[in-house]
Parts: sequence; structure tokens; C-alpha cells
Amino acid sequence: MTIHTVFFGSSSFSLPFLEWCYKNTSLKAIVTFPDTTQKRGLKRLANPVKELATSLSIPVLTPTHLKESALANQLQDFQASVFITASYGKIIPKEILQIPSLFSLNIHPSLLPDYRGADPLFWQIVHQVKKTGVTIFQMLPSLDNGPILEQKTFPLQETDTYHSFEKKAIHCGLELLETLFHKIQNQHPLNPVQQPSQCSSYARKRTSRDEQIQWASSTKAIDAFIRAFPSDIGAYTWLDGKRVKILEASPGQIANHQKPSPGHITIHEKNVYVASQDGYIQLLTVKVEGKSTMSAKDFLNGYLRKSHDSFFSFHE
Repeated sequence: MTIHTVFFGSSSFSLPFLEWCYKNTSLKAIVTFPDTTQKRGLKRLANPVKELATSLSIPVLTPTHLKESALANQLQDFQASVFITASYGKIIPKEILQIPSLFSLNIHPSLLPDYRGADPLFWQIVHQVKKTGVTIFQMLPSLDNGPILEQKTFPLQETDTYHSFEKKAIHCGLELLETLFHKIQNQHPLNPVQQPSQCSSYARKRTSRDEQIQWASSTKAIDAFIRAFPSDIGAYTWLDGKRVKILEASPGQIANHQKPSPGHITIHEKNVYVASQDGYIQLLTVKVEGKSTMSAKDFLNGYLRKSHDSFFSFHE
């Protein structure tokens, strides 16, 4: 039984699922975001999903608005059995979700109903959850609350970063997709499970304010916060009026040392430590505004020794 699919996605998380669809289904088209313009407006850039689709010679649709009648007509023409969504980033309207002959599904990196929303990887690390997973559910024209088709749990470790968590979620999601499509191809019952209407934690889209480090928090909370960011974004703080991204760090200790106020920078044995509410964070990799990414050692020698301030600060 050949399953005809259309794939919706826009980020690096989408790519392994797009590749799976290309290899294991009759992939008719891909829906993704339009190209974006660089800051200086010199060049328009395609997202990674469009780049991969183009390399695979798959038709790509890049609608600005999903309620365009022309888009629905195009999608009808593909006669797909299933629409598959992984990190697309927009709520898909009812008239599009109802086009495939079977259903539209979404691959979501949390144990739904918990952490519905746009940024589940980030908030689960920030909240230091112990058990997480992936859910494949049938999509409804609302946020992540359709019937659950497949779900699997795995532990979230205290050392997991955004990228290690994403890698685990992708591996788990591919296993679930394989299981689900095996059932569909062999006409096995799917036994969908209805989600409760309420969820205990919502993974809203983060804002710039959400990305600032609160040095008055506990060491454990700050460590989790720093690990929760993709490496190209990073948690940030301020020094001498410049934004400083803390890309890698770890809980640190300084023996027999009087504890300073949160945010105070301490140099000890050529290492850089920042005081938290109850301990220290040791900096490993940073990026000062306008500078390249650097090690903590280079940050110390090339920047801190010239700084007029010994505190990282918080700006409203």
C-alpha cells in the first residue's frame, strides 16, 4: 500500500522527518515558509527544509497565508492520504487539515498534553523535567490538542542541552512514525486517545526577555537555562553596556572563597566564575556583542581584564 504524503516543516528539527517521508512514502510536496531577507537586505535565504526539498527535486509551496484558496486547490491536486507536520510553526486551518483522505498528523517533542506550544524543547529543559518524550497526534484546527496516535517516553538528563534533547526527540519520533505507518499500511487499528482539554505546562514562544540570565536564581536553574538554548541563540547577560551570550557553562565551585553577590565575576586559577544565588557558574564559551565566539580563557584575557565592571547585570 503506497501512502501519498505532503510534508509541512520549517526548521532543522523537521529535516530527518522530511527525509523519512521521502524514503518511505510517496512524497508529493512540501509546505514551508517563504524565504527570509538578511538584516542588510542583500540576499534572500531559504530555510533548511526548502533547501533539502530543492535538492531532492520535490515541489515546494511557500505560502504567506495558509487560508489562500489557491493553496487549498494545490494541496487537493496532490491527492495525499496523510499530511505530516514537524516544526512548521503555524496553526493550519481546518479546511487544509481535512484535505488528506486519512488525516493530518503532527510530531511534537513532549508528552502531550504537557508542553503544548511553539517551544517545548526550551521550556522542558528550563523547567528541569525528568521525563519527556514524543507524541504523534491527529491535528485539529487548534493548538496541539488532537487525539494521540502514538506516544513514547524517555528521560531528560541534567546534562542534556537543547541539541542533545532535539537529537533524542528526533530518534524517538522516527521510531513512532515507523510504527504508525506500519499500522496504516497493514490496516491495523490505530486506537487514538483523546487528550484532556487542560495542560499543566504551556510551551509558549519565548521572547527576548526570556533569554536573559537571572543571576539571582539558583546555580541549578541557571545551568539548565543556559543549556536550554540552541547554540546559535544563547542565553545572554550584560557587561559594560554590551550583550554577552553565555553559550556553554557548568556549575562550578571555588574552595574556601567568600560568596559574593549574584552576578559578580570572580577569576580563580585562570577560570571565570559568576556568582548565583547559592553558588557559582563557570563560564566555558561566550560571545560578546560584535565579537566572535570565544573560550572563557580568551574572554578573560581579551575582554574581562580591560572591563570597567566586575558584575554581569540585568536590563529591563
